Amino acid sequence: MRTLSKVLLSIPYLIYMGYVIVFFNPQKLNWVFPDMQSYNLQMSVLAVLMLTSLGIQLRILWSFKNIARSKKVNWTWLQFFFSGIVGLFFIWKKWEEFELLDKAAQES
Repeated sequence: MRTLSKVLLSIPYLIYMGYVIVFFNPQKLNWVFPDMQSYNLQMSVLAVLMLTSLGIQLRILWSFKNIARSKKVNWTWLQFFFSGIVGLFFIWKKWEEFELLDKAAQES
């Protein structure tokens, strides 16, 4: 997988992490969300971005032919329940590992 693809898929997760940090600092909350309308708009856009990235990741995860089904199921559940952190880990670490395993299994 190319680095540009990784960066593009990581953007929603990085934005999500930024929002989490803002929630731990209530003084900045009024600056980010001046009213409920902007809050709803920002959260809707973030949800669409996260779901799109998650959908792409799951589609590619399930496209690996030579990875055990149980491993795919485990990663699917992890991405659903802990998507903020697991998504970045999957993009930058596990994706390459799964590609190498898939290629090795196809060659043998």
